[in-house]
Amino acid sequence: MDIQPNTYAGLRELALFAGAGGGIQASRMLGWHTVCAVEWDDYASNALVSRQNHESALEAFPIWADVQTFDGHPWRGLVDVVSGGFPCQDISAAGIKCIGNGQVPHCAATAFVILADRLESING
Repeated sequence: MDIQPNTYAGLRELALFAGAGGGIQASRMLGWHTVCAVEWDDYASNALVSRQNHESALEAFPIWADVQTFDGHPWRGLVDVVSGGFPCQDISAAGIKCIGNGQVPHCAATAFVILADRLESING
């Protein structure tokens, strides 16, 4: 993927745990441009693709399937904002109620690694 420096008037967003795109829609209202999203849930990812391709509700951006294998290094200095929904699949009482079963291990910790280590844009 050819990642370009910011040519937008708004901020460039990396959306972690993007879900079906509600937060990305809010970001668009702020004038932000989503340059990449990370979402492991198939239904939510398909909704993002549909909103890009068929509904034209979202601009095109790559969608990475697993935050634990996402490499933030190529995005250093090219992302202004890292946003994200709370990764709650293995702790939520909603849905299949799989509280703490480890289906989505350490997602929040992985998000902090991306924030602290991989997207650091300060030299030194």
